[in-house]
Amino acid sequence: MEQMIQMFQKLNKLNNQTENPTSVKISEKLIYHNYTKWCKLMHVAIGGRGRLSHITVVPPPPSDPNYVQWEQRDAMVISWIIENIDGEIVNQFLDYTTAQSLWLGFERLLGYGRDELQIFDLSSKAATMKQGNDTIETYYGKLNMLWKDIDRRMPNPMTCSQDITEFNRYIQRQRLYQFLNGIHDNIDKERREILNSVPLPMVEIAYATIKREITRRRIMNGLSSLGTNPSDIGSGLATRNKAFQKSREEDDRSKLRCTHCGGSRHIRKDASRLWDTLSGGTIYRNSGPPPRHRQAGPAARPT
Repeated sequence: MEQMIQMFQKLNKLNNQTENPTSVKISEKLIYHNYTKWCKLMHVAIGGRGRLSHITVVPPPPSDPNYVQWEQRDAMVISWIIENIDGEIVNQFLDYTTAQSLWLGFERLLGYGRDELQIFDLSSKAATMKQGNDTIETYYGKLNMLWKDIDRRMPNPMTCSQDITEFNRYIQRQRLYQFLNGIHDNIDKERREILNSVPLPMVEIAYATIKREITRRRIMNGLSSLGTNPSDIGSGLATRNKAFQKSREEDDRSKLRCTHCGGSRHIRKDASRLWDTLSGGTIYRNSGPPPRHRQAGPAARPT
């Protein structure tokens, strides 16, 4: 029983540490040009600790009976945010009294007024990007990074669930066009097949289809994904099979013995097919059954 109590106490202590950590650190500190990425990372970090309402919901009034407790938690959220701001700009954000007002301050100073130009630049790059010398994986990865940057700066503006779905379909269709427009022309057949599909596939599915076709062509053309020529693989297997078959034949003949000459590895009826026989340093062809080999002298000749 005591062990159970101790275990629950440890779990409770661990949960308190998780819900109220003294510090939160993300991979990047806020500077002028990384606001969108930093905002996303910080949003996830705060939400993962159950304090997302402190930056998204209007603070309770001071007359609220739980205001003191809320204020303590809000101060902790502010400290999480402040410690993830670069030292060169942190002084601009020290006068905010709540986490929500601080979050809105970031949005006013670093969000609006800069994003339209960035969205234009990112959209132009995505619309004109070509595969070029890149692999299909690299090309799609670059496009996907641009799309994510655009989404962070220009989220779905719809509020109705049906409108949100229709807007996402529209964006998916535009990105499918961008992806197919940039791939090499030797994939034109597969590109036309995708565009003729009803309904149009998502861009991720189109990418997977194109990637499979390119991989198939590499294999058929002798360029396997492992960098080994498939014909070499086939030749190696054929050579191993021949060697194995020859080894089995030799094992099978090792038990044979000729009743005519007393030799091994053949029988009497095969004697007429024996190849050139070496005798006394001279090679001659024996057209008939070989004679019994004499045991005396190196220059022994057939009788």
